[in-house]
Amino acid sequence: MRHLYLAILAIIVLAVLISGCSGGSSTGTPCPTPQAVTTTPSPTWSAVDSPARADQLFHLDGLNWYQYRADISTGTANLSSLYKFEYSDETYDGTASKHTRMISNDTLNTLDNIVDIYTSKADGRSLGGSAKSFISGTLRTETAIEAGQGMNYLDKGMAIQACADSKATLTGKGQEKVTVDGTAYTCAKYDYVYQGVTYTAWYTPQAPAPLKVAWVDRNVAGGALMTLELLGWG
Repeated sequence: MRHLYLAILAIIVLAVLISGCSGGSSTGTPCPTPQAVTTTPSPTWSAVDSPARADQLFHLDGLNWYQYRADISTGTANLSSLYKFEYSDETYDGTASKHTRMISNDTLNTLDNIVDIYTSKADGRSLGGSAKSFISGTLRTETAIEAGQGMNYLDKGMAIQACADSKATLTGKGQEKVTVDGTAYTCAKYDYVYQGVTYTAWYTPQAPAPLKVAWVDRNVAGGALMTLELLGWG
């Protein structure tokens, strides 16, 4: 978590960090085959009404998709990015797989990144995928992701899941209302300390993760307020 600020920034400049041919990959990428269309069931999770540890606030595994916004504020500069994760079952190069798509963009909508990763449903192996970067809607780079390298790309955007790693004890700080997509939720407010940093989470059992998590990153000169806000799920 100490380097989460850098991890969030990394995905924003993915077009610069990744290598590849502009407009297309020079290596062949197996073509994924969607499974037959079926009705997607509504996600469920085992919510904890009175959580005692930070990891009990997060229930993301059973979701079909979720989206959040990451905000960084230093007092003199503000940066916001949107992240959406989508999950589906597909066949990749003849292997039954779980398809994870991460879509990220800045709030100015000038830079967009789409990362597609396929993992074997049998043993969880990363089978491969692709990473694409767009500027103002124009494809600038496309890179084939080799087998075994998928998580190196997804880790850059999984900030909200990284917050779920901690088993730190929660300290109640009362209640506050948080609004998501026009719906107001009464949230329990908790503080917890992880690797020397104090995090504040706004939690309701009606959502699969805290509606908001905030902390101050002291690795940034003068400190930077970091905020993750859950925008939707399904």
